[in-house]
Formats: sequence, structure tokens, C-alpha cells
Amino acid sequence: MRIVRVDAAAVRPLRHAVLRAGRPPAESVYPQDELVDTLHLAALTPDATVAACGTFFPEPYGDRPAWRIRGMATDAALRGQGYGSALLAEALRLLADRDVTTVWCNARTQALPFYRGFGFTTVGQEFDVIGVPHYVAVLSLTGTPKGTST
Repeated sequence: MRIVRVDAAAVRPLRHAVLRAGRPPAESVYPQDELVDTLHLAALTPDATVAACGTFFPEPYGDRPAWRIRGMATDAALRGQGYGSALLAEALRLLADRDVTTVWCNARTQALPFYRGFGFTTVGQEFDVIGVPHYVAVLSLTGTPKGTST
């Protein structure tokens, strides 16, 4: 398995298949995709197939500087094999190296165990995004990042 930096075009097919299946492909294009600071990562299988992906960019959390996670997805056939965990661990390492102190996302409720394994905590009430329940999940990187999911 390799975690590599890629462009937005490389993550959009998996992002769409997992997060927006049955919806217009344009919904898988984020305004932040082409910003200079945006980081797109892909976890690749040995044959270079994108097994997991994630997009990370600066977006304040409340009134403080932070980076947001969007489009975190793992191919359904490859879940449970560590691709998503390896990708998020690498992203958190890269963000900590950039002196990022807070990371947040709108996490699907069903994915909360994954994020909690990295130390994310939920904030507020559950809400829907296109009919899918979510929570805001936040992680402080001021301590030692967890690095792996449990």
C-alpha cells in the first residue's frame, strides 16, 4: 500500500462512487479542489488502484484556524484492510508538519467509530447531508496525533 498526493481528478471517481452514488457527478466537485493549499491523498493498492481517498484544506472551525476533511472514502470492496486508516494517519502527520492545530469534518454517523479511533470528538447534534446522518467531528493536533485507528 502506498499513500500518495494526487490531483482532484484522481479522487473524484471514488469520492462519487462512495459518497454521492446515484447523484449528479458535479456534486463530487468541491470548490476547494483547485485551491493551492488543498491536499488530495490516495491510498493505492499494489496495482495502483485508488482504494481510499481524502481531501484536506484550510477552513476555519468556528473562530479558529483549522483544516477540514472532505471526500474521505474507501472502496467498499477494500474496507477493513487499513487503506482509510493509513491515509488518514498520513494526512494527520502532514498537517501536523504544517503546524495545523485543529482538523474537523462533517463525519457520517456510521463512520464515527473510525474517526473516534483517531481521537476525534463529536460536537453538537446529528444533522443530515443529502439524507445521510452526520456529526461535526473535531481533532486537536496540539498533542501527539494518534496516527492509527483502533
